[in-house]
Amino acid sequence: MLHRAGFIGLRISELRRRNNLSRTDLAEKINCSSGDILRYEHGLAVPPLAIILRLSLLFGYPLEYFYSEDPEPDPDPDSSSPNHP
Repeated sequence: MLHRAGFIGLRISELRRRNNLSRTDLAEKINCSSGDILRYEHGLAVPPLAIILRLSLLFGYPLEYFYSEDPEPDPDPDSSSPNHP
C-alpha cells in the first residue's frame, strides 16, 4: 500500500500525462515550481491543500479524487452531488 504522498503523487502524474503537460507546464498553470511537481509525483512531499485545490479546478476532478483509492471517480465535481439535477 502506498503512503499518502505517493498515492497523491501518482494521481498528479497520471493527470499531467493524460493532459500532455510537462512538469513545467503544470507548475505554471498552478503557480508552483517544476521542482515541486517532481517532489509531489515522486512522493517526496505532500502538496498543500491549496495546490490540490488548484489541480482539482484545472483538471475538473473533485478533491476526493486525490485522496480516494477509487480507480476513476466522475470528473465532473457537481455530478456526484445528491442535489445535482
